[in-house]
Amino acid sequence: AKEAGQSISKLLLEKHAKGNIIASTACVGGLASKIIFDNQIEKDWEKYCPNDDNKEVIQTQLAEMVARFHQALGPENFYLEIQWNKLGAQHLANYHIIECAKRTGVKLVTTADSHYSDPTHWKEREIYRQMAMLQFMKNKETKLPESVEDLKCELYPKNAEQIWDTYQSLKGQYNIYDDQLVKESIERTPRRSFSWSKTPIRPQPSRMGSSSTGILSRIWMAWRSPFL
Repeated sequence: AKEAGQSISKLLLEKHAKGNIIASTACVGGLASKIIFDNQIEKDWEKYCPNDDNKEVIQTQLAEMVARFHQALGPENFYLEIQWNKLGAQHLANYHIIECAKRTGVKLVTTADSHYSDPTHWKEREIYRQMAMLQFMKNKETKLPESVEDLKCELYPKNAEQIWDTYQSLKGQYNIYDDQLVKESIERTPRRSFSWSKTPIRPQPSRMGSSSTGILSRIWMAWRSPFL
């Protein structure tokens, strides 16, 4: 079913794109990352980090993915995408995607994975995410991060300078990055996404406040109730 769905999507792209669609490989939930993760010896996602497990198998499958998108969209309309956060899985994905770019010649872009528009809304997003995860948690207790510093990912739009600063704060943990390559990937990203601006995205007052932890607790207790 999964392969059929992918085939249908490819056929639709080939039929309707007509040079008018620009695509990239997305976040760690995308197809490129799935190829990388499916070929890991380590099965615990929380323990992922850059490594060479099944490297040639991964690169072969990534090259095949690139060929499919080139056929559907045109080579000039497809990009390999890297992002910056504290997830070891993200840096594992970046490692192989950068290698794929070197081997295939596909251009790299850097993006900011955006799940909310304002940086102060991280707590609302965490509540939403944990509500979605309740079905998998069974009887495990859960709590929200207490501050922005506790987050693995900052999921709001950033300008180029902000993304560069995030990269600089993370690159030292992994000896796999080249500053010039990363800078070029940021500059290559369409300027409708962000530009080299010194004006930060202005945060707005949070609508949730300190009561959000209590809200999550009540949702959790309601979800566990045997009377529901």
